[in-house]
Amino acid sequence: MPRNLSINFTSPGFKLKSPKTKVNPLKFDTDDKLIDHVLVLLFNLIPSFNKYLSQRPHSHSEVKDYLKSKFDKLQISVSDEAFFGKLVDYLIQEKILNQEADFIRFWLISRSSSTPRSLYGIKYELRSKGVNANLIDRIVQEMAGQGKYDEIEALRKLYQRYKTKPWPKFKQAAIRHRFKFETIKRLENELAN
Repeated sequence: MPRNLSINFTSPGFKLKSPKTKVNPLKFDTDDKLIDHVLVLLFNLIPSFNKYLSQRPHSHSEVKDYLKSKFDKLQISVSDEAFFGKLVDYLIQEKILNQEADFIRFWLISRSSSTPRSLYGIKYELRSKGVNANLIDRIVQEMAGQGKYDEIEALRKLYQRYKTKPWPKFKQAAIRHRFKFETIKRLENELAN
């Protein structure tokens, strides 16, 4: 199917429009058949979609936003906003997309190892990516209970970067990374001993 086609999705089918030819709308018995057809379009028309999914885990909101932007870029208009939710649910069901809890675990481990952040900062980032706050709290408590994330350890990693700088510079960096004053003070007392 050529990329210059303008595809208008309407529930329960969609229409293909081209300046040269007129095509009758394709009708589907169920939403599943429509979603199957859309997935074929996604993986064939948008090769970057597969690359996007394989780079790292994504939140469901990120995937919806990505699909909306790609559909807009290809001049695909979707009349039903719930369509993207159904598409994401189908991607999860087919194990193409991970559960959001896996995304939270990935984000927490990634942030604690590469760019140390406080729990508050990590929760803020996850909420900005459209993840449910209750799910974030549950997974963070679970991982902190398992010892996979320790805020004071993350602050120590940040301190290693600022070891040669004066203490006020480190303190400013820790505040920018959203560490609590109590945690910073605790590290300061630890280093003084």
